[in-house]
Amino acid sequence: METAARWVAVARLFWLQEEQGQGQGQDKEQKARGDKSRSLSGKPSHRLVRPRKEAWLRLAAVLALQIVRGKAATVLAAATRDVLTAAGTDHFSATLTRKLGLLLLLSPLDAFYEHVLRGLRAAWSTCLTSRLLRDYVDLACARLRPPEDLRDGTDHDPAEDGHDELSIDQHVAEGVDKFVNLSLDLLLESVQAAIHLYFFTRMLTGPSRSLATTSQRLAVLGTASTLFVGKSLPSLYRLEREATNDFRYALTRVLDNAESIAFYDGAAQEVETLRDRHLTKLSRGWERSQQRDLVQMFSSTFRKVAGLLPFYLVLAQAGSSVSGSTSAEAAAAEALLPAHGHSHASSHGHSHASAHAHAHAHDHSHACSHGDDNGSAESPASVSSQLAAVLQASEAFDEVLFHLMILAENINDFSRLKAVTDQLHGMLRSSKDSHLDELEKAKVGNRERGASLIERTPQSSSDAWLELNEVTLQYRDRVLVSRLNIVLQGTDRLLITGGSGFGKTSLLRCIQGLAMNGAAGTITRPFKDDIMFIPQQPYMTLGSLREQLFYPTPRDEVPQHRDAEAMRVLHVVGLSHLEGRCPEGLDTVLRWSDELSVGEQQRIAFCRISLRKPRFVFLDEATSALDMAAEARMHQLLASSCQAYVSVGHRVTIESFHSHKLTLHGAGRWDMSRIAK
Repeated sequence: METAARWVAVARLFWLQEEQGQGQGQDKEQKARGDKSRSLSGKPSHRLVRPRKEAWLRLAAVLALQIVRGKAATVLAAATRDVLTAAGTDHFSATLTRKLGLLLLLSPLDAFYEHVLRGLRAAWSTCLTSRLLRDYVDLACARLRPPEDLRDGTDHDPAEDGHDELSIDQHVAEGVDKFVNLSLDLLLESVQAAIHLYFFTRMLTGPSRSLATTSQRLAVLGTASTLFVGKSLPSLYRLEREATNDFRYALTRVLDNAESIAFYDGAAQEVETLRDRHLTKLSRGWERSQQRDLVQMFSSTFRKVAGLLPFYLVLAQAGSSVSGSTSAEAAAAEALLPAHGHSHASSHGHSHASAHAHAHAHDHSHACSHGDDNGSAESPASVSSQLAAVLQASEAFDEVLFHLMILAENINDFSRLKAVTDQLHGMLRSSKDSHLDELEKAKVGNRERGASLIERTPQSSSDAWLELNEVTLQYRDRVLVSRLNIVLQGTDRLLITGGSGFGKTSLLRCIQGLAMNGAAGTITRPFKDDIMFIPQQPYMTLGSLREQLFYPTPRDEVPQHRDAEAMRVLHVVGLSHLEGRCPEGLDTVLRWSDELSVGEQQRIAFCRISLRKPRFVFLDEATSALDMAAEARMHQLLASSCQAYVSVGHRVTIESFHSHKLTLHGAGRWDMSRIAK
């Protein structure tokens, strides 16, 4: 039941869509007027849920085609029986032509069904991936590790688990498609099983009601036995995925730490570690494959053995109910013939008797008999009718048994779906125990600890734009900053300095509103649209050079008419040489994090400031990889691109570009001073 509830929580993201309630609209109005503050620690805006019409229409079309295909299967089965019955008669050619026509008419049905089903898969996968991508990025940003200079070796890195936490990206890249494909396959196969079960049970009940009852009992027995044999499959599949994640994580660590491994000359040790992880992965896969093969062999053997029962059961029933002049086999076949089959065979028997005067009189009433006690020859039509009846009963029995054992036949896929569902469910907001519940806790963590982050738009260029009131930052048992009070207004430009581990980056994180446990006090800053943060580690997004320069502007909103301005800014920051490395100009797509040095990436960050022109900028050692001359040019460009800024730095040469200086001394101590010009 728990797995079913989790599956519903994941699947509903496609069948129900969410809309923002009135709370968000009110926030936008407040921001437009700029006359009211908004606390980020408030409750999230209400969300409305309504069905997705497109999703339900696609599903309805697939289910309708399922019903049509189920009926078509019984029609083709009946046509096959008629062809066998008419063998050797004048009706054979017409019957065969009729079946050929049915095949040509119904063949496009399967192709159209697959087309509609692919559309449903694509729509579901796209919707679910889009939702999880938002959650994935939010989760990555919320679960930031402490700044490098604060780590003491006891910090837990989720990636070091090597299991579910590491493979969140894998869940988004692969898990969604697996979830959608397995869910649709099993769901539609179950629906198809119910439809086919209805039609073929009617076909089977007509000639022999006991066969239908027997098939149901065998299905229950076969399903229970198969589930017992394969009860360990879900856990084996989970262990295999964990071993695969461990191996993938080990490979990733080698790439991330290649330089350190080379300096230590530890290549041999790393190869041995990778080999051990790979052998574990193969071992887990081998165990699961063996168990899966055992389950499949048991299920297949059970169905094959059970498929022989129609012959023996009907022969036993017929043998006890016919006279000694009629063989049990013939009576059994006659018992399986539907009403129209009897009529056809009987009329054929009459014409046969009239054409051959030496036939016995009882041939008129027993057209399916092998002959009398004297060994009379049997007509070809009777043999065809008997064969068609037995084959039809056997086919119907096998179909009923197969569709009743749908759970046993797909136990491996059900175990895979359970594992994928459990993994995806861990990323959804609908579960109180999910990672995204941790995300919400992280976002409001400052409020719970007494800190408050408020956004407010300065009404004029001389108003205060950054206020820190009694702000205290603490990491574990270390007090980084104690009761910090700052007010910046107009064009004030603040330089933050201090030793390593004294809380410079932590202070910028807190101003940005990122998770920072141990914060207290009140921080008031402009709305996010008016500010821009430049992190210590340069970041190059995937895409063209134009997208790099205008990041984080969405790709479809990147302006094309500002190419000349973008090229001018590249010249200003000293990146004019990129023209020779970009054959397609600003449309050139490269792996920019590998193509550009750290210093060049830092220059790109200042290009973004110049092109976006935010009112206020916060920089965390954004010029650490530049020489002093380039650093001075970047600050000159910065001063001309925004109203005011706050930067973290160590060099004395950049003090002249600031009006105030905040020095952090550690243990909560700090001092604020004005920089003399």
